Amino acid sequence: MRRDMYDVLLVRSPPKGRGWEKPGRPVKDIEDEPPRERVMRHGHWLSRKNLNPLRRYLASQVGQPWNAVYAQLCAQRNPRDPTHDRIFHYLPSLIALEVWNIAGVLHARHSWRGLLRLEDIGQTLYVDPDSGRVAINESAIRLRARLRREHSQRVKANRLGLEPDLRRLGERRQLRRIDGIWYEIELMPVPPQAEPRKPEQRRRNVTRVFPFDAITHKKVTQCDGERCRRYGSCKLYAARKRQLSGAELLEHGLANGFEPDSYLKPTNARKPGQQPFKFRVPVRNGARHKEH
Repeated sequence: MRRDMYDVLLVRSPPKGRGWEKPGRPVKDIEDEPPRERVMRHGHWLSRKNLNPLRRYLASQVGQPWNAVYAQLCAQRNPRDPTHDRIFHYLPSLIALEVWNIAGVLHARHSWRGLLRLEDIGQTLYVDPDSGRVAINESAIRLRARLRREHSQRVKANRLGLEPDLRRLGERRQLRRIDGIWYEIELMPVPPQAEPRKPEQRRRNVTRVFPFDAITHKKVTQCDGERCRRYGSCKLYAARKRQLSGAELLEHGLANGFEPDSYLKPTNARKPGQQPFKFRVPVRNGARHKEH
């Protein structure tokens, strides 16, 4: 640990950029004074804390006993300086100190969310409850990487105008994923409804037939907003639904299941008009030759 660690963390240069005014001449007219003054003065440590040196030091102590690391932090601590206590106040936000092994799964105490699994906390380091050494929280790092990757895919999909469970092939043709299975949906306009019978008209025994929606499994009557959210218009309904084959899934770069689709990744989808892929194996119709 460097000897000037507390000086690096506590003594900071004034911030630059927005919110920092250089000292100049006093104003001549009182009307030119700013309408309000700053409550927090420049140079306050809490407003400009920099814990990166402490974070790098803890990362370099992976595999070392936590008692020895904590002793090095306390060696330069001045008990008469209250600012040194602030460093130990932010120490649990960098490394998980209270870790327990519950039924073979590591759990850590969160500051306000209570007891959580080790992968759900924000600290990238923790103290192993068995060995008492500093260890890397690899499960949390992998979870963050997966969340960032999924977020980047969603952002890219929004830029391309794609939806996670919908592919628009035309005005009347769509691909939808329902319960993890991709289907081809054919949309048809809603037929006009029969006008209500007037009192002076003669009663007729006419049975009104309503079309049936293949996705909602309901009769297509007056729209309550569900068809607008699904198809973009109340005047359309799903007339037919057909599950996609393996070749069609490969052609569109899709896959059944709840995992993120591969339409944002380079795929080996066949080109239009190209024969589907076939995997062939040696065919033997009889017994093997004695020399084989």
